[in-house]
Amino acid sequence: MVTQKGEPGKVAIIGAGVCGLISLRYAKESGHQCDVFEQTGEFGGTWVYTDNYGIDENGLPITRNLYQDLITNVPKEMMEFLNFRHSSDINESYITQPLVLKYLRDFADKFDLEKHIQYYSYVTKVEPHDDRWTVTVRDVKRKEERSECYDAVFICNGSFAHPRMPEVKGEKLFKGLLFHSCDYRSTTLFVNKRVLVVGGSFSAVDISRLIIPVAQKVYIRGVLKQFCD
Repeated sequence: MVTQKGEPGKVAIIGAGVCGLISLRYAKESGHQCDVFEQTGEFGGTWVYTDNYGIDENGLPITRNLYQDLITNVPKEMMEFLNFRHSSDINESYITQPLVLKYLRDFADKFDLEKHIQYYSYVTKVEPHDDRWTVTVRDVKRKEERSECYDAVFICNGSFAHPRMPEVKGEKLFKGLLFHSCDYRSTTLFVNKRVLVVGGSFSAVDISRLIIPVAQKVYIRGVLKQFCD
């Protein structure tokens, strides 16, 4: 991306997760002036673990949905950035969340990225303005908004930031615990419980594997249909 004058431009990057960090690296290396807006106080996106779910202390939805004991479902070698390898001290291919986060932090340190990140900055609006973009950002701590113009905007806030919860006929008659897998953190709530897991993709199978040793019974609904589609 260059301006109409053929010069490096000013770039806004929304989100400081995996996509935001790699976008920042290459935009920065191409000579662009970059501002990264991150609504939380730490980069790493979904790979930053939190016990909390729902709404955070600033009134924003919590989009970090990792759970305890999670292991990647693809080899770490397939998750590496170009010309930046995992530490040679890691022998296993399927690694834990802390190791993934350490990789991202090492990456940010290597390419001096963090100084471009503005924390607790929530983008509320992106509007076209002539041949540029006006980006409106709210400081979630001070509750103040400001706007600035950019030549390009990268949307890097994740394709699964907000869960999709299907409506099931009669679900309101159920008096037990009902929630989306994005709110799952540990097996604690499921000790000696009968659990129904709806869905058969990666999260459903992995969470079921963790719950089975502590639950009274685990039923998985939809595995064959989803795996065969």
